[in-house]
Amino acid sequence: MATIQSPANRSPNCGAKTGGGITVKRKNHPFIVSSLFDVFENVGPEVSGMYGFRHSHTTIVTRDGSGDSVEWVIKCVAYGGTDGILDVDGVYCLKGRLLALNQKETQKFYYEPDFQLLANTSKNLPFNLANGVSVTGLGIIETRVVDPVEPGKENIFLIVKHSDYNPDIQAQSTFKVEYRAMWSKLMEKLQPLMTEGREVMLTGHIVGRNENEDMWIVQMTGVSVTSGSENVSAPVTVDGASSCATPRGRKRAKMIFTESNGTGPLASTSGSAQVADEDPNVKGKGKSSGKPVPIRQVPKRPKGTASDADI
Repeated sequence: MATIQSPANRSPNCGAKTGGGITVKRKNHPFIVSSLFDVFENVGPEVSGMYGFRHSHTTIVTRDGSGDSVEWVIKCVAYGGTDGILDVDGVYCLKGRLLALNQKETQKFYYEPDFQLLANTSKNLPFNLANGVSVTGLGIIETRVVDPVEPGKENIFLIVKHSDYNPDIQAQSTFKVEYRAMWSKLMEKLQPLMTEGREVMLTGHIVGRNENEDMWIVQMTGVSVTSGSENVSAPVTVDGASSCATPRGRKRAKMIFTESNGTGPLASTSGSAQVADEDPNVKGKGKSSGKPVPIRQVPKRPKGTASDADI
């Protein structure tokens, strides 16, 4: 009897069969963010057991046209135990995928609980978090608009389509993000890579939100073009490498320790030593006795009235 796989257990990257029986692999184009996030509320649903999905409210802080800070509320979501619950008024360093759906609903930020780090408290935070959310996005460029600044200089505005797994519907969801490549000497060299229909990885930081289209606005700092499949070579084991595990049992990668062989620094060869190496009377090719060659002393002239010929 065939086993039917539950949608809840299905991988987000698994293939989907079309009508002709051809399996099409779903492409994942996530929108990854990382920053310091100020948690101001823990929200439901309540978890009945020791482990479950934990939900908290935090904000993405940007600046408006007048320079004032604006806080956009998002929901942090992670699966874990009671020891992983985020503290209210705690400022955490978090990283994960933001499901930035182009809707009015509160967006969900699926962060990685194993790497959460309590950095400070909201009360004692000494700086503003505005425009501090870092972005790494993989997507397809849909539109490209050129805004000339002056002759030879232009700003590029991109609409990039992302797709990521949505646990709420147990399927892929697509959304769009606006990226701005403002002119600079570095960006001028990267702008030709930004063509419509191209798959790219973009880096930058969130600086605002297009409320009409419900899209985040990202100011770009870099772009990389994906290369697709490449020949993968077998890993090479380095001599002298060793592996070990962390106290909790996680296996580390190969670790290389640079050890001293007990040989001290060699003395610098100079003057007489170099002369000895070049002396053909020294036995052994390339060897030196290590003793300096004595320098011939000039005889002193005796005192008296004798001439040079008498000496």
